[in-house]
Amino acid sequence: PDIFCAHPLGECHGLFIELKRPAVKGRPKGIVSPAQKEMISILREQGYRVEVCYGLEEALNALLEYWNITIS
Repeated sequence: PDIFCAHPLGECHGLFIELKRPAVKGRPKGIVSPAQKEMISILREQGYRVEVCYGLEEALNALLEYWNITIS
């Protein structure tokens, strides 16, 4: 994954984010490769939270949700 938050919360050892290109202007969204899917599975089995995010906004939302932060 592209981003790692090394801050354990609750039962999670940390948060990994696999960042993919969002679908824009007729271009398809990024694809998670088989190797990435396998690594995501391994990390989840080890107690990490792993999110696949399509674009910066989804990644930011995943971080805020992980830290239980609400922005009004």
